[in-house]
Amino acid sequence: EERRKLERFSLSLPAKLETLEGSLLLYTSNVSSDGAFFPTVKPLPAGTSVRISLALSSPQSKSPGDITSLVEI
Repeated sequence: EERRKLERFSLSLPAKLETLEGSLLLYTSNVSSDGAFFPTVKPLPAGTSVRISLALSSPQSKSPGDITSLVEI
């Protein structure tokens, strides 16, 4: 049974996840207007603070834009 209320899209965006222990270069596997999924080899512990940077580009832009957010898992 699908629990999500918002539509999710299969979208692979390059991302950098930074924690106190280091950083990971990943790609999203799907996104919605309320979140994104980042597949990892080992899940991060609950309560971990993570700075997420997504590289975005648009056809109108000559250079990619970045979005950075600090979240807690």
